[in-house]
Amino acid sequence: MAAGVLGGIMAAHALLETARDALFLARLPPSRLAWVYLAIAVVSLGLFVLQERSGARSGRTALATWLVGSAAVDVLLWALIAQPATWTLYLLYTWSGVFASLVVVRFWTLLGDLFSIGQAKRVFALIGAGGGAGAIGGSLLARALTDYVDARHLLLSSTVVLIATALATRFLLPRRKSTPTAERRLETVDLRWPLQAVWMRPYLRRVAGIVLLSAVTLTLVDFLFKSAVATAVPADQLGSFFATTYVVLNALSLAAQFFVVSWVIRRLSVNRVLSVLPALVVSATVGVVLGGGLLAALALKGCDGVLRHSLHRTALEVLYVPLTGDLRARVKGFIDVLGQRGGQAAASVFILLATAFTDSLTLFGVAVILLGLSWIRVASTLEAHYLDLFREALSGVAMRTRLDFPDMDLASLETLLTHLNSADDSEVIAALDMFAEQERSHLIPALVLYHPSDAVVLRALELFTVSGRQDFLAILGRLLEHDAPAVRAAALRAHAWAFGPRQELYVRFADDPSPIVCATARVGLVSYGAGEPAQQARAAIDTFRRIRDPRRTSGSGARYSVQPRRRVWRRASTAGGHARNGYAYRRHSGDAGKY
Repeated sequence: MAAGVLGGIMAAHALLETARDALFLARLPPSRLAWVYLAIAVVSLGLFVLQERSGARSGRTALATWLVGSAAVDVLLWALIAQPATWTLYLLYTWSGVFASLVVVRFWTLLGDLFSIGQAKRVFALIGAGGGAGAIGGSLLARALTDYVDARHLLLSSTVVLIATALATRFLLPRRKSTPTAERRLETVDLRWPLQAVWMRPYLRRVAGIVLLSAVTLTLVDFLFKSAVATAVPADQLGSFFATTYVVLNALSLAAQFFVVSWVIRRLSVNRVLSVLPALVVSATVGVVLGGGLLAALALKGCDGVLRHSLHRTALEVLYVPLTGDLRARVKGFIDVLGQRGGQAAASVFILLATAFTDSLTLFGVAVILLGLSWIRVASTLEAHYLDLFREALSGVAMRTRLDFPDMDLASLETLLTHLNSADDSEVIAALDMFAEQERSHLIPALVLYHPSDAVVLRALELFTVSGRQDFLAILGRLLEHDAPAVRAAALRAHAWAFGPRQELYVRFADDPSPIVCATARVGLVSYGAGEPAQQARAAIDTFRRIRDPRRTSGSGARYSVQPRRRVWRRASTAGGHARNGYAYRRHSGDAGKY
C-alpha cells in the first residue's frame, strides 16, 4: 500500500508537471523561467524553516490532509488559468516545484515511523519502484488526455488522483506506533550549527559543493531543454510532446534503478559514480552548443531525467553513510535543501543576467560545460575525505547504536579490513558488526580468531557460526584449549554446531575447573548424551539445585541455600560473594545465558 500511495503522489505530480510546462511555454517565453526557478527556491527554503520550527507531525492523517489540500490547490489553479492573466502561470509553475517539498517528504517521514530499519532495507526499494511506476502511469495518462482536451484540464485529473491517494493513505495505511520516540519534539531551529559543521569539515564542504553544483547545472540543463522545445515545437503540440517525453524518461529511470544503479554502485568508487552524470551532461551539451538542435536537447534532458533520481541520488545518499547519527540528522536536510534550492536560485540569477544581454543559448551551454567540469573536479577530490570520515565513524560511539548502512564500495570494504588490525578492541568489534550488517561475514579473515582480545574472538566466533562458515573449523580445536573460560565454552558450542554433539568431548570438559565450561559440558551431556555420563550430569545438575553451596557466603560468613533463579540473583547481588552455581553465574556471563 505504501508503494501504491507513493505511486499516486508521483502520478499526480507527472500530470501537474506536464500541464505546467505546456501551459507556461505556450503563452510565455522561456526567459521567464528564471523567475519561477527563483520563486521555487525562495518558497521551498521558507517552507523548510517553517516546517522545522513548527515540529510538524508526519502521521497518516496529516499526510492525507496535505494531499486533499494539494487537490484543492489544483482545482483553484484550474479555475484561475482559464483567465487571460499570465500571473496564474507563474503561480502554477511555482506550485508544481514546491509540491514535492510539501508531500513527498512527508510521505517518507511517515514511512520512517511505520517501518523498522530491517524492514526498511527490505521494502524501501520496492516502495520507490512504486513511485517510478506511478510517474510512468501519470505521464501515460497525460499523453492520452492531451489528444482530446486542453492541457489545463490535466489539473483536474491530478485532483482526482490526489483525492484517491488521500483515501488510500487515510484508510489503508496502518497507524504508526504511538511511541514517545515517534513524536517529534518542538524546538527552535538554529541554522548556524549545521552551517558551522559544514564549513569546518572538508568532507562536508565537498558534499555541499556537489549538491550546489549539481543543482545549478541541472537547472541550466532544464532551461536549455525547454528553450529548445519552445523554439522547435508548435504551441498546440507542447502538451503531447512533454507527456511523451516524460513517459520515456520515467520508464528509462525506473529501468536504470532496477538494472544499472546497484551494479555501478558496487563496482565503482564513490567519486567515479558521482562523475557519471556530469560527464554525460557535458558531452550532450557540446552537441547543443555545436547546433544539434532539438535532438541534442533531448539527449541532454535524457541524461538528467534518467540518472538524476536514480544513480546520482543513490550516490549522494552513500556520501552520508560515514557521518555519525547526530551529525547526519543535523546536516543532511540542511545540505539538501540549501544546496538544491540555493543552486536553483543562483542559476535563476545567472539566467536573468544573461538573457538581459543575449538570446543565444551558446552562453548557457558553455556555462553548463564549465559547471559540469567543476562538478567532476570536486567529486574527484572526495574519496580521500570519504574514507577518512569512514575511519572516524568506525571508532565513534554511534557504531554501537546504529548500523543502518547501504551497500559499500570496494574502498569502504578495504577500510573495514584495515580496522580489523586496530589496537582498539571496540573498533575491531565495530568493524565485525558492520561486516555482519552488510551480510559479508565471509570476508572476515578466519585468523581473527587468534586476536589477543577475548571479546573480539567471541564476537568473531559467533558471526562465523551464525553465517555457516566452514573455513574456521581448523582453528576451532585450538580454541578448546584457550586460556579464557568463556572462549573455551563458546568453542565447545561451536564444535557441536560444526561436527554435531560428541559425548566424549562433553565428558572431557565435564570436570573443567571453570564453572561456565563445566556447565556447558554438563548441559550438553544432558541434552545430547546417553548412558551413564548423561545420567551423572543430570544428577549433578539436580544436586546443584538442592544442596547448600558451601562456597557462597555473605560478608558475615552466613551461608545461603541455593534457591530458584529469581531469589539466587537477588542474594548474589547482595551477599557480596561470587556465586559459582549455574543459576547465579548466568547473571555475570552472556555465554552461559545462551544455555
